[in-house]
Amino acid sequence: MKLLIPITITIALFIGCSQNTTSPLPNKTIPTGHITKSTELQTIMQKFDNLIFQHYQSELDRDRKRLDYTKEMILVVDDLVENSKELQNISNTGLTEEGSKGFLTLAKALEGKSEKLKKLVLEYKTEEIAPTLDEINSICTKCHDTLR
Repeated sequence: MKLLIPITITIALFIGCSQNTTSPLPNKTIPTGHITKSTELQTIMQKFDNLIFQHYQSELDRDRKRLDYTKEMILVVDDLVENSKELQNISNTGLTEEGSKGFLTLAKALEGKSEKLKKLVLEYKTEEIAPTLDEINSICTKCHDTLR
């Protein structure tokens, strides 16, 4: 919607400056200087249009890139989920009973946040991805700080 106004102005200027050289008023012609400026303005507006539209991808291109990005992200998140499940099943030898319970609690929390992250990615809730990654990082840090 933001582009609609500049495009409308561009089109209006382009059409207005490319009209024929006769005036709508009878027996009047447009001065030669205006015709020259009209041509120059048309060239400028064409350059402006090229600048605006060269940076924007088509909707199909954006959708394809979004899907590719999502597929890559899901592969990484699936790996995180799987590893957090495996983490819950590793031997906790050398840990106290309390340490073992704490480790299991954090591993389950990691799995839960990983599943949440996967859901956010699949639903394109991009504004919630970074905070969830911070939560995952906090779980990992807490585990390392507690058990090392």
